[in-house]
Amino acid sequence: MKNKLFEDLQEILIELDSHKSRVLIVEEISINDENFDRHFTTKSRFELLLISSRIRISGGIMMLDGTDYYYELNTGNIYKINREDNQIEIFERLAEKVVRKTKLVLDKH
Repeated sequence: MKNKLFEDLQEILIELDSHKSRVLIVEEISINDENFDRHFTTKSRFELLLISSRIRISGGIMMLDGTDYYYELNTGNIYKINREDNQIEIFERLAEKVVRKTKLVLDKH
């Protein structure tokens, strides 16, 4: 992972750790690169009440732990991060044309 992406992830973890509130997670997996058209994409959406966030050294996994759920991203696959207001988009390359976009929407308190 590039240094800039790692720094961005560290900032995100600090923000998430101070957040400790509801996080909406919208996951989209496209089989046509970054074309997230409904014909190429599956989509999942759920909320979790965030307890903690961290990067697990073993395997380089970013973990979001909630009260009922947890969510993981492989930091080695992350190639792009977009941030706007209370939303964070994280892009992972899972295979040559397969991309997972995870959008984290933070409750504003």
